[in-house]
This record gives sequence, C-alpha cells and structure tokens, in this order.
Amino acid sequence: MQLKKEGRRNEYEKHKLQALNQPKKMVIQRKTEKVTRNGNGTNVQSNEKSLRRWIEVEVMVNVHEVGHEYEKQGQVYAYYINQL
Repeated sequence: MQLKKEGRRNEYEKHKLQALNQPKKMVIQRKTEKVTRNGNGTNVQSNEKSLRRWIEVEVMVNVHEVGHEYEKQGQVYAYYINQL
C-alpha cells in the first residue's frame, strides 16, 4: 500500500515538474520569436543556440530529479521486500 502511495506521489511530482516546465518553455519560445523578428542573422542564431542550451540543461535537470525519485522508490521497495 505504501509503495502504491509512493508511486502515485512520484507520478504527481513528474506531472508537476512537467507543468512547471511548460510555461518556461513557452516564455523561451516567445523570446526566441521576438529575437528572430527584431535581431539580425548572427545575433538570432547565437541567441537561439543559447536558449536551446538552457532548455536542454533545464530538461536534463528535471529528468535527473524524476530519475532520483524513482531510484528512491526502488530503494523503499527493496527495503520493504527485505523486511518481509
């Protein structure tokens, strides 16, 4: 029962992280579009690359956090199995 509860909590955290990431993604997309319309070719490419790198870093951090939660859940599961 506790494992199910932990699984639901991890699933909730995953959705919460995705929900937090979506507005940031939209802001970055709007900024990219604005820079594309207002900037010249060289700055646009440089800014887009920089924004893409930041997005990639943020996604990697979020994936790492979710993976860490699943690892913790596996350890909790192993602990309870060993207790039986």
